[in-house]
Amino acid sequence: MVQKLKDECGQAFTSRLESMFKDIALSKQLMEDFSKEATKKSEEWMKGLDVKTLPQFDVAVCASGVWPQTAPKEVYIYPPLAGKLHEEFQTFYTSKHAGRALSWIPHLGVCEIKANFNINRPVGSGRAGTWPPFGNLQNSSSSLESEGVQQEMSSMDEQPSQSSSSSFLSASPFARQSEGEYTFKVSEFQAWILLLFNNRDVMAAEEVGLKTGLSGDELQRQLIALYVNKATRILLRHKTETADEYAVNFDFHSKLKRMQVAQIQLSTQPKEELEKAEAHVAQDRNHQIDACIVRIMKAKKELHHNPLMSIVLTQLSFKCDLPTLKKRTESLITREYLKRDDSDHTLYRYVA
Repeated sequence: MVQKLKDECGQAFTSRLESMFKDIALSKQLMEDFSKEATKKSEEWMKGLDVKTLPQFDVAVCASGVWPQTAPKEVYIYPPLAGKLHEEFQTFYTSKHAGRALSWIPHLGVCEIKANFNINRPVGSGRAGTWPPFGNLQNSSSSLESEGVQQEMSSMDEQPSQSSSSSFLSASPFARQSEGEYTFKVSEFQAWILLLFNNRDVMAAEEVGLKTGLSGDELQRQLIALYVNKATRILLRHKTETADEYAVNFDFHSKLKRMQVAQIQLSTQPKEELEKAEAHVAQDRNHQIDACIVRIMKAKKELHHNPLMSIVLTQLSFKCDLPTLKKRTESLITREYLKRDDSDHTLYRYVA
């Protein structure tokens, strides 16, 4: 298909697409080499980490001049295992490509994390089961690489982007499948948040932000996705006078063992900008209504109220209510584009 496009439209038309496929192929080979490195050094890498085996890990490296994403300016705080894997991959990559630097883009990351809600919590926690609740984690994050003016990035799986994306799986404290164990597909940021609850029963949103580097709308968006949907309500929110607090939903139950947490999109426009935009749209529509009424009355010369309203509603390209049409008609009468008949106030006449 690419070759057909190239023959039909020229090399310049398909050069970016060809570069994308090249990045995917090179990333596959890169991960094969890194997997061999990880197998040799797994014990060394796991020192100081509360894991027994290295997780599944995958990275795709893509050229930033080809892919549309850019590295974030924010500084995020990776969980220990994720941070170690990113660090080792970065060392491995730069050893093969001197002068290039990877800048991770975690908002493109996708994870699979196992959660056990039938848990055995520590003494005094008020529940019984296996602890911690969040064990197996498979994540994808992102990074940017630059060499002079050239930049490369790595992205994840079948959705390569201008980022480097990795996936990791943390060792689970339990080995066998239990009735309360589920696998969730979440964003990398959401995986970071959930792992915090292996050590804490309850956390305020502000503390979650301090421990992950997330803030503002991004933090809110990630937290909302974890509690708003009943089918995937992993966390519970409790509003207090000073802050929102979050806790694990230990009563979670589903017939499904694998689920995807739907991502939430929040409006990034400030309230004042939205109000300004709405006012601009309303003003523009008023002009269209006025023009429509005048055009109809100029052709008909005189028309009763109800027939005029009906014709206007059919000719407008947007929905409009009758009170608004009546208000615009009164405005045209005030500005002497129309006038009412002296004996019948429902009859309008066009003023030439």
